[in-house]
Amino acid sequence: MENSIVLSLKSNVDRRSFLYQFYFNPVSYFEQRLYREDVLSEAAEYTFRVLSDSSMDELFVFFDEHRDDIHSIDTGNIPIFSSLSDVDRVPLIVSANPGCDFEMVGYHFNKDGSPESCRKYGETHYKTAALLGLTAMQPQCEVTYLGCRYVGLTETEKSVIRPRLVLLIPIVQKYVVMNLHGVVPGMNLLRNYLTESSAKRRRSSVKQLLRDVYRAAGDASVVEQNFDWK
Repeated sequence: MENSIVLSLKSNVDRRSFLYQFYFNPVSYFEQRLYREDVLSEAAEYTFRVLSDSSMDELFVFFDEHRDDIHSIDTGNIPIFSSLSDVDRVPLIVSANPGCDFEMVGYHFNKDGSPESCRKYGETHYKTAALLGLTAMQPQCEVTYLGCRYVGLTETEKSVIRPRLVLLIPIVQKYVVMNLHGVVPGMNLLRNYLTESSAKRRRSSVKQLLRDVYRAAGDASVVEQNFDWK
């Protein structure tokens, strides 16, 4: 099956086929490097156009229809971070500082912090940006073709695109599907993959992401009203 970059370059591509490849078979950073910069730029432009034209409700139903294709959830793809707005800034920091590391990324958020605190902050926010497809998991630290385009968006445009990128994260996909069918056992789902202490630490991060998703869908209060976080 052709990847989302190849599909984005075709005329009259089926939008749902594109969305399937984008969400369930993301293109790795190493695959991206096989394409010319102008091709990647065109692919990113097309991707963001399709995402912005897809309503959140439509995407929720899409994930429900493909619930069996949601990737395995593990500790590596359950995010932990402090500030979603800081995650937003990571691609710009990395692109402006070639060859940087986690410590340098964290330094941009807290110039008075210790090297270790900067490293930890940089790492958690960089890895969350990677889960959104904006930075590369390997190697560190690089911006993806989507991250390059994302840096150039206005804040209003980012507010449309970001929640749709959040839907790349398997546990978020799982939550939105469960929410279509009743009250969601938010904490219990985390406990399936994490220790109790880790589940509590990551709960606030997951809730931030879900609020962003449901705010884009028109009602962020769903995260408190229909999810059990105890």
